Amino acid sequence: MKNRDRQIEDLLLSLYDSLLAQAWSMLGDIDQARDAVQDVSLAIWERRETLDTIDNKAGYIYTSLCNHCRNQIRNRSRSQQLIRPLDEDYCGAAPSTDPYGVDALLEPLDERQRQVVTLHDIEGYNCQEIATRIGKSLDTVKKHLAKSHQILMNHGRH
Repeated sequence: MKNRDRQIEDLLLSLYDSLLAQAWSMLGDIDQARDAVQDVSLAIWERRETLDTIDNKAGYIYTSLCNHCRNQIRNRSRSQQLIRPLDEDYCGAAPSTDPYGVDALLEPLDERQRQVVTLHDIEGYNCQEIATRIGKSLDTVKKHLAKSHQILMNHGRH
């Protein structure tokens, strides 16, 4: 095995637990998180020759994972749109303003936490974009996001 290959393998192995935690916090499902980490690790491994030009390989891997998870969330939203909820077309009642129950899922969060989670996990903005958009510091956004994910994970276990 080439030295570069060994370095990439070691880096992927050393990051596994934190990558899994990040994917789990974004996807909310441990099995989907494992699949996401595996998919991204395989993609990184297949492109390992091109990583020589990247200075922050760990940052690149984290960004790749976050983008992969956002795509999963978007695809999940699209597939849910195909399974249309009952609305006025079917039963004469007014359509729900929250057909997928997002408001109920985010109920344990305060208003700022809901805003940050919605922008990050649903709309796909990165933390810097959110900070600029809501007029808060990057660290504040990251703290809101981490606290929100922790609340949601703990709330989902009960």
